[in-house]
Amino acid sequence: MSPLMLARLEGVIRNNSMPPALYLLMHWNGKLNHDEKTTLLTWIAEERAKHPWSRDAANQFKGEPVQPLPLTVDLNPEIVALGDKLFHDRRLSGDDTLRRRLCRKISRGGLRFNVTASA
Repeated sequence: MSPLMLARLEGVIRNNSMPPALYLLMHWNGKLNHDEKTTLLTWIAEERAKHPWSRDAANQFKGEPVQPLPLTVDLNPEIVALGDKLFHDRRLSGDDTLRRRLCRKISRGGLRFNVTASA
């Protein structure tokens, strides 16, 4: 199961939004009890720990939804060069006038701060 699906499952268990209200109208005893929630949350943590986002996380935190950034990242230099080339290529804009680097300033963390920013 993907980390995203584990996070979604954990979220609905923790905020008691599963099962849905319409289901509970017909199945009054359909809510998860404390033991069932604990079992599911333990399983989610175990699944996360099998494939942690960061190898640098301490063992006791490998089952957590938020992981530290890895200290090192394996990068393919060819893919990095391609990304740099695309980032500076104006042909990707609608009218051949803009480059991604003009609206995505690295000094600002790559974020856009214009009022009309959509992505």
